[in-house]
Amino acid sequence: MIGTKVLRAATISALTLTLTLASGCDSVKGVFDSKDDTSTTTAAPVTSMPKPKPVVKSVEATTSGMDSHYYAILQITIENKGSDGTVIVRATLTQGGVTQTNDMITNLDKDKTQTLPLVFPLKWQGGDWTQTVDVIVP
Repeated sequence: MIGTKVLRAATISALTLTLTLASGCDSVKGVFDSKDDTSTTTAAPVTSMPKPKPVVKSVEATTSGMDSHYYAILQITIENKGSDGTVIVRATLTQGGVTQTNDMITNLDKDKTQTLPLVFPLKWQGGDWTQTVDVIVP
């Protein structure tokens, strides 16, 4: 019985507070309305973050090992002509009709040159092999 009276009193207090606050909002509304406002609002232009501008300067290819432990090693030199940022270096090596791809994620500093090694395990199939290198800015 006492719990019911307390619950009713709390409910009535909450309703009273809610109505008081809600009715007070109308009196504040006029403060923010401006009839003399002739300006137009335009969205700010979207600006993109500066990104790295990598340039592959050179690729030096060597081999190492023998028999089943044979590797092609690419020393890839990249110059960054943009801002600091992360890039993906993707090298592809083709030998005897078989193509392999290696990726390396690295951070390039602005106006710096960096050399990265990428290693490809090879099964010697005779003949020359060719490589290509791309740098992807995500």
